[in-house]
Amino acid sequence: MKKYVLVALFAVAVFGVAFATSPQTGSLSLSATVPEAFTLTVPTGTLSYTLDNSKATETWALGTVTVISNVKDWTIGLSSANAGVLKLGTTTETIPYTVTLGSLIVNKSLGDGTAATNQVSTAQTRTPKAGTGYALSLSFGSADFFQAGVYTDTITVTITHG
Repeated sequence: MKKYVLVALFAVAVFGVAFATSPQTGSLSLSATVPEAFTLTVPTGTLSYTLDNSKATETWALGTVTVISNVKDWTIGLSSANAGVLKLGTTTETIPYTVTLGSLIVNKSLGDGTAATNQVSTAQTRTPKAGTGYALSLSFGSADFFQAGVYTDTITVTITHG
C-alpha cells in the first residue's frame, strides 16, 4: 500500500507539473491629468513713500512678487503707465526710475517718460509648490532737486507662458 501511495504522489508531482498552465500576464493602461498651477501675487494697494530729495540715490523696496507655476518656459514682465517715470499730476515734472525684480530684471528702465520700454525676463522653469518670491524695488538718482508734490505711476506685472 505504501508503494501505491508513493507511486501516486510521484505521478501527481510529475504530471501535475506537466499540466500546469504557463504564467499569464495582463496590461493596465494609465493616464494622469495634471491641472495647471499658474498664479501671480503682487504687493497690493497704493504704496506711498517719501523721496529723500537730499540724497543722490535712493532705493525703495516695494515688496515681494510671488510666482507659482507648474509649467515650463514662463516669463514675467513689467510695464509702466507713465513710461518709466513718476509723474507730478498733469505737469511735465517727472522723476525717472529703474526697476529690479529679484535676479530676473535688474536695474532696468521702463521707459524715458515718453516711450514705454516693457521689460521681460528670460524663460523660467517650474517653481516649488510654495512658489518663488522676487523682491521688487525702484531706484532713483539725481544731482538735482525734484519739484515738491505727489508723483505717481502704476507698474503692471504680468506672467505668461507658451
